[in-house]
Amino acid sequence: MSKTRQRAVLLVLPTVIILVLVVVFPMFYSLSVSFRMYDLRVPRHPFVGLENYVRLFTDSRFHNALGVTGLLLIGELALQFPIGFGLALLLARKFWGKKAVQPVLLLPMMVTPVVVGYMGRLLC
Repeated sequence: MSKTRQRAVLLVLPTVIILVLVVVFPMFYSLSVSFRMYDLRVPRHPFVGLENYVRLFTDSRFHNALGVTGLLLIGELALQFPIGFGLALLLARKFWGKKAVQPVLLLPMMVTPVVVGYMGRLLC
């Protein structure tokens, strides 16, 4: 392995480790929990196999929640996509208020990390 390749692997390794700890491990743990009768009040969590999934897919409340979620998804996409696409087309052109509109649209994205930082300082 060349020095450049070793350096690249060394630089990417912390990111891969963090990704495994934050994403991959919880995903497999959640999958493991889904095959067990999991109750935090009970010390043992017996393996029940697909029983949880059978119960889920035969529950009418789950079907209702799935339908409501689907309707919300379709409704939000029907509103957000045309608005976002229209704004993108508008901002791709030159017009008299572009320099004022762009910062206003970017403001929520810029303010969020600042608020999170201040909240973190308040908590410590």
